[in-house]
Amino acid sequence: MDRNKRIKKERILTMKKLPISLILLLQISISVYALDALEEIKPENTILIVAPHPDDAVLATGGLIEKALKNKARVKIVYITSGKHNLASLILYKKFILKRKKGALDLGKIRKEESKRATHILGLKENDLFFLDYPDSGILKIFEKHWKDATPFKDSLTKATRLADSEGISCHSLYKGGNILKDLEKVIIDIKPDKIFVPSPRDKNRDHIGSYLFLRLALFELESKMPEPHLYLYLVHRGGLSILERYRPKDYLLREKDDFGRWKILKLSEDEISKKKDAILEFKSQMYCKKFLLSFANDELFEENGNLELIKDKSLTLHLYNRRNKSLANMTLSVKNGLVYVDIIFDEKINAKHAKGTIYLFGYNKKRSFSNMPKTYLSFRAGEWNLYTQNKRIAKAKGASFRINQYSCKIRIPM
Repeated sequence: MDRNKRIKKERILTMKKLPISLILLLQISISVYALDALEEIKPENTILIVAPHPDDAVLATGGLIEKALKNKARVKIVYITSGKHNLASLILYKKFILKRKKGALDLGKIRKEESKRATHILGLKENDLFFLDYPDSGILKIFEKHWKDATPFKDSLTKATRLADSEGISCHSLYKGGNILKDLEKVIIDIKPDKIFVPSPRDKNRDHIGSYLFLRLALFELESKMPEPHLYLYLVHRGGLSILERYRPKDYLLREKDDFGRWKILKLSEDEISKKKDAILEFKSQMYCKKFLLSFANDELFEENGNLELIKDKSLTLHLYNRRNKSLANMTLSVKNGLVYVDIIFDEKINAKHAKGTIYLFGYNKKRSFSNMPKTYLSFRAGEWNLYTQNKRIAKAKGASFRINQYSCKIRIPM
């Protein structure tokens, strides 16, 4: 072999080896920050999975369901909505472009049947499933605004303001927060779970956030009636990613070093992943985002979540993330002399002229109905801000203030 040919061959070999070296480096890097395993499910455990939509339980907890049933634990699922509001499914699957009301009603029935078939593959029976049938795309809005004397929420597709004859566990209930809370409490008290799996409030879907808030509120209300269950959070919709892209839930959190210690991984066997994949494929109405759904045929991640309590004269610090789930700031909450103080320190310098956001404050007191408690939010864009309570804009209350600059945001709101 002459010298020129030998040099050419050596270059080719070097180029082939380079990607392999990079992969090995990545594997070593990730293994340093390996996640702890989720604690084993035992026969004495009773598990409740809160699913905002019919496919969420299988996507986020399909493997958990399989393992729990193998270990003789009880598993139940409560579905907050029946998923009527998926416009992509209406157009691409049912081809209802003009008759959207009928299409939405039909789609809700289809998705409920899909969830029954999918969970049957995992080992559950129909009587293990509870469908509340409240309005898809309306759960967070109901929590924010529709309580007691407020008008009921109106579904923009079906035009309904209450459950129909064959819907939910309390027929004809108005689309109001008190009714969702009452139905969820009934399911919880009947089942008495010691473990509950619910969407993370960091999820980007509004129904997922609303489901978490209703679950939290229900547990506050039931404190004296049953032991407090262990709470685990799951994540389906993360920021900055289209559902048409491939998504690997087990890889996602490995990018955020600060999250380690809170999130636990549930490793699935090949057989368990295969069965979970079969269950996911039952959601035929959702196959317009097939890659996204099938990426959940994978190991599962759960965040252990305890109560966050704001005590008088003591501050509570939380970490904030932006819409793309990137680290944004630290937020400290405190209460003093009848005022709530919110101090936000940004991780990096920001352009305060373009800063905007909303801070929600929901009051809770065991001695008063939540429907009568103040529901306040402060909306701001740069230096302009407005305060709302009980859905009404109010004049700048005495003691209220808002200041923002490149490094911090300081808010003060009267209780």
